[in-house]
Amino acid sequence: MLTDENLGINKKRLWEFLDLLKECDITFSVFLSINFLEDPETVKKLVDAGCNFVLAGLESIKQSTLEAYNKGHVNSAEKYSKIIDDCRKAGLNIQGNFLFNPAIDTFEDIDDLVKFVTKNHIFMPIFQIITPYPGTQMYWDYKNKGLITDEDWEKYNALHLVIKSERYDPLLFQYKVLKSYTDIYSWRHIVARTWYNPRKLINLVTSLAFRNHLRSQLDEFERHHGLSPKVLEGIK
Repeated sequence: MLTDENLGINKKRLWEFLDLLKECDITFSVFLSINFLEDPETVKKLVDAGCNFVLAGLESIKQSTLEAYNKGHVNSAEKYSKIIDDCRKAGLNIQGNFLFNPAIDTFEDIDDLVKFVTKNHIFMPIFQIITPYPGTQMYWDYKNKGLITDEDWEKYNALHLVIKSERYDPLLFQYKVLKSYTDIYSWRHIVARTWYNPRKLINLVTSLAFRNHLRSQLDEFERHHGLSPKVLEGIK
């Protein structure tokens, strides 16, 4: 995985880089802004160079949430769907990374995202809870506002809620995200993603790995806290 976030800023340099990678005859994945993938020629060069998939920080499909992250002026759920479909037809998988914040996202928003991921057959989707990692500006912003509730660094893994939540019980918010995350790696979802997306073997293998890991985490979470899906019923 090439994680240089500046890789796509200069199209000319990106294309030169991809031409060099093509000569290496390797397969790779890369982190890029979804907006760079609007250009068909860039997508073609990625595929020709051996790119398996692009990890894109989509964050949310809710327009007000995108605006809160300063992405609403350029992105939307409709735009995501088109780019993902165009890239799929070109032979490129798009891995979507989505972020949940209890201050602006509801349980209904999480359900809507699950439907979006399902409808668009998004490759290896990632669900994360907003986490102000130590050493970042976000951490100090939350710290100075008294919003951090837990400084056990082992919980800073994007699946624990370590900031204040006025709308939801923190435990239930974590459970909702983890349960939804696990559900999108059901056999039905895995089969559909493998069928619709290019590079079927990597789709299948990565989905199975995610499924096993998430099932294990969910089972342990339910055992440890004595929870079952019934506690989430009726919560919006």
